[in-house]
Amino acid sequence: MFRQLLILAAVLVVALATPAVERDRRIVGGYDNVLGQVPWAVSLRTLAGFHFCTGSIVSTWYVLTGAHCISGRAASGIHLVMGRVTLDGSGGINRQGLRTVINPNFNAETMAFDLGLVQTSVVIVLSTSIQSIFLGNTFVGSGAASKSSGWGSTSSELGPTSNNLRTFDTTTLTNAECRARHSYWNAERITDNNLCTDNGVGEGFCQTGAGGSLVWNAQLIGVASWNVPCALGFPDVYVRVSALRPWIISIIGGN
Repeated sequence: MFRQLLILAAVLVVALATPAVERDRRIVGGYDNVLGQVPWAVSLRTLAGFHFCTGSIVSTWYVLTGAHCISGRAASGIHLVMGRVTLDGSGGINRQGLRTVINPNFNAETMAFDLGLVQTSVVIVLSTSIQSIFLGNTFVGSGAASKSSGWGSTSSELGPTSNNLRTFDTTTLTNAECRARHSYWNAERITDNNLCTDNGVGEGFCQTGAGGSLVWNAQLIGVASWNVPCALGFPDVYVRVSALRPWIISIIGGN
């Protein structure tokens, strides 16, 4: 029995040390949005219409998302749907990717510098339901009430993706607080380029939330990057937009 318990403990440690990259495509908890509440939100899809990640409009030509969302994908194979809060139905506008730009320091193993941009083939026409969001230039510490948005399941169990764009309210942590609540292996991967949120059990992003927005004070402060098994109370980890803002501006400037 003792040996079995040791084996079970080892399995749990490995599970908690592994980021949920391309495994678990959900955003859990929160509430449905109505049109215009999150006008920067973009559904990234295959040409066959399969939603695989969330993104944010940051200019009339560019959508910001996670590097791991678009790494290895041809830009022409990325379909961008915006101006809608449901995955099915009609309305909004569709754009095809023209090129992708992945942060040159992105590391798929550690998830460092997990940012990427998709340039659209045609300009994004802004409206009341389609808007770009300001790139946060403020360092956000602990206790900032913020909102995380994306598409995904309403349950922490594996299940179908929700049809609706969902948002959950959360609070930011300091990186020291975040590291203290993760395993040793994951704590090492949390750097000054990251931002964490304090989620209760039953709320958090998984991978359709990946690439999605963390917003505070009408600013995009984080891009959803990775977590351990979602919605179990462990902090979610985002890319800190203010830290990589100069790189983003170097790409989208003038567009």
